[in-house]
Amino acid sequence: MSIRKTMLAAALAACAFAVLPALAAAQPAVEGTEPHFTFSSGATTLTAADGSSSVSCTGVTGTGEFTGTSPWTTGEIEANYTGCKSSGTSCGTASAGSGEVEVGPLPFHLVTATDVTGGETVDGILIAPAGVELGETGHFATFKCAFGLVKVEIRGTGRIGEIENFAQLTGTQQNEVKIDFAVHVGENGEDTQTYETVEGIEGGFSLESKVGSGEWKTSVQQGTGSIAFTNGTKNNLIEE
Repeated sequence: MSIRKTMLAAALAACAFAVLPALAAAQPAVEGTEPHFTFSSGATTLTAADGSSSVSCTGVTGTGEFTGTSPWTTGEIEANYTGCKSSGTSCGTASAGSGEVEVGPLPFHLVTATDVTGGETVDGILIAPAGVELGETGHFATFKCAFGLVKVEIRGTGRIGEIENFAQLTGTQQNEVKIDFAVHVGENGEDTQTYETVEGIEGGFSLESKVGSGEWKTSVQQGTGSIAFTNGTKNNLIEE
């Protein structure tokens, strides 16, 4: 069965997110007056790293906000995936319509991430599970496919996307930033997220998926999207 995931959302549950430890390198941050934003994405996918299952969605929309006092580095977001299918059948959460998967709220952090292919660092966003300490495994989503007969579960420590051109845009005011959740094709036939580690935090961040009564398998999420601050507001992109 194919589970191709389109869960990318940035979302934070007010109930539980850990404070990000002090980082050795400069940390990306947003400074301004408008903490609220919308999120949108085209097609996104979630695939077991060995290719045995996948879930695909045609689009994602969501809302979120930075929390605390500006400049911001943390926040929460929730998203609604639409057009979700696996093996040609619709997938969805119980609270949504056919083909729709609701995710979040989940916590996110702006971070300095490391590329698994060569150690290059980029400014990124880490989306973590709610209700657990940062770096611990937690729940991301549960939904059903194949006319409600097959349950799919997503868990993990988190996933990291690159904030495109953040370094070049530092010191400027922007209404919108683009995010890329890229996947690296491994030589052993198993894919990995391009960014799995964060400077200043031990351990890595990854996802797992489980189909029906099967075993948990390492999974990767791929897709690109953008965050736009509400009311056309422009905020400053800075590094602390």
